[in-house]
Amino acid sequence: MVILTCTLSGSSTTPTGPVWNDGSSDLSDGGGITIIPGSFGGGTQATTLTVTSLTTDTEYTCSFTISSTTVTQSKAVDVLSISVPDVFLAPGEVAKVICTVSDIGTAVTIAWTGYNSGITPGSLMEDNTQNSVLEISYVSSEITVTCSVTRGAFSATSTGKVSLLDPCAKGSYYLTSGQSTTCTKCAIGGYTNNPNLRSCTACPNSGTTLFTGSSSVHQCFSKSADHSVVMKTGDSVTLTASITVSDTVSGATWTSSNGGSLTDTESSSGYTFTSTLVVSSWAAQTFTCTFSGTRTGESNPATTDVTITALTAAIIDQPAATAQSPGSSYSIMCSADLPASGLAVQSGWLKDGEQVDIIMTTADATLSNKVTSTLTIDYLSSDMTGNYVCYFKYALQASLSTSTYKVTSATTYLAVEGISVFPTQSGGVTGSSATITCLGVSAADADSVQWKINGSPVTVSSTITVTNTHATVSASKETKSVLVVGSLSSAEEGSVECFMLFGSNWFSGLGTMNVISIVENPASVDAFKGVAAELHCVVEGPPSPDIEWYKDSVKVDASLSSITYSADSNQYTSTLTFSTAADSDEGQYSCKAIWATDQARLVATQSLLELTSWFMA
Repeated sequence: MVILTCTLSGSSTTPTGPVWNDGSSDLSDGGGITIIPGSFGGGTQATTLTVTSLTTDTEYTCSFTISSTTVTQSKAVDVLSISVPDVFLAPGEVAKVICTVSDIGTAVTIAWTGYNSGITPGSLMEDNTQNSVLEISYVSSEITVTCSVTRGAFSATSTGKVSLLDPCAKGSYYLTSGQSTTCTKCAIGGYTNNPNLRSCTACPNSGTTLFTGSSSVHQCFSKSADHSVVMKTGDSVTLTASITVSDTVSGATWTSSNGGSLTDTESSSGYTFTSTLVVSSWAAQTFTCTFSGTRTGESNPATTDVTITALTAAIIDQPAATAQSPGSSYSIMCSADLPASGLAVQSGWLKDGEQVDIIMTTADATLSNKVTSTLTIDYLSSDMTGNYVCYFKYALQASLSTSTYKVTSATTYLAVEGISVFPTQSGGVTGSSATITCLGVSAADADSVQWKINGSPVTVSSTITVTNTHATVSASKETKSVLVVGSLSSAEEGSVECFMLFGSNWFSGLGTMNVISIVENPASVDAFKGVAAELHCVVEGPPSPDIEWYKDSVKVDASLSSITYSADSNQYTSTLTFSTAADSDEGQYSCKAIWATDQARLVATQSLLELTSWFMA
């Protein structure tokens, strides 16, 4: 309750009023408000306002009106705010009961009753608040304490209860919610190793627990981190996952995003349980190792997972088969998805199993885990027709090394219109058969095929045949023409040309036919012991033949023979020389002429007729 007095003095005229106002409305008697207006006399009039219940700070005004003039006086009232919350005291705990007094303006006197030790009165703070702390170390039952505040003639009180909590075992803590405090199990990830604690301790190193209610730091487990493994597709890989915890680990189960049954090997050492899985053929997938743990008093097992991501490379943009016109520029692109970014990468291309020619260039572009290789052919010609493959080498280190992995695309067929397989060197011994092949590609079968030998069209006969076949290969058509000369003669020696017509365009390929002739067979020689003797073999054919000698089918030392060439007759003569004939030289001799052809690495071989030379002593 507060009583306010307002006095008007020095007025010669009886005033009108007074009027009291609380800042929001004029006041009147009733509802905890009592106004005594007072009476005017001797130039003075005094009025009082009594407020029995104050809840907030309020500024009151009283007004008198004299003639047309109003005189006002203000009275500010500050309300003391005092509170003492209830406190729950754990066994062995020191409780602190706080009496908070706010909006006091000046320091107040605070006294406690109900418990009279361990009192800290506190002092006025900047926010006009004063806290007094009462420390209580032990109670045997619930008690009530009272905080009394005095400021001048004003006083206020507040009471609070101090209650003794029931014991709270290890693995639990006191949880206060509102005015209620209960003993609650520590959540997953925390523990208490002593009873009657107000909070749980978090597991160290960002660890966690398998169960709620953990009572030891050893029940905080550490396990293998989730991680990725980069290996080559198809490799055999061993994966391991482990968990370290004092709770019993009953086993581990592996699953894969690709499905299938997985069997592990398990072992324990101290608190550490390890599971090992052998993956026989590596492929991109996700493995999950689930550990199951048990604890006495817990009816259901708890689980935790370790995730291992299996990474490998894969071709994601496959070059498409295509048919192109000769003379133009063309690029083939191939892309791969690598298992991780920042790897060392090298690309390459193969044509028909061989590394691409230097006339073709490659360029790599890497974006995140994707790498692209572009093969550019500046000028297409028919000999570039073939099967192309792109590949990417990648390494887990910063540079390519022995631990390099490789991913290869499927075969892509590029067809350039024209003759892709030219007639090469062919031939044989006079009278034998020879075959020479020509292969052309286009978007359609060849409209016409012609052959010429030494510039003259080939006429099909009983000894010369031409066979044409057609096949579809990827995006193109192949025309294969085979020329067979059944009985070679000197007339077929020289150039062989193949012509194919695709639409309105003729394409040609040039080859060579080599006809090998035996001009002079070795003749029998009668030699005398200790006297020099010679055997001669004369052949006619392509340049630089190798001529070998054989005695009774066994090759003779090459140092015993020599070859001479006659430009006039285009003949090669090999002479086998015996400086002094001996009994061991007697036998049956033959010579064989061999020609190695051009860069196509075809070999023409001529076995000469055998001839016997007898050496008599």
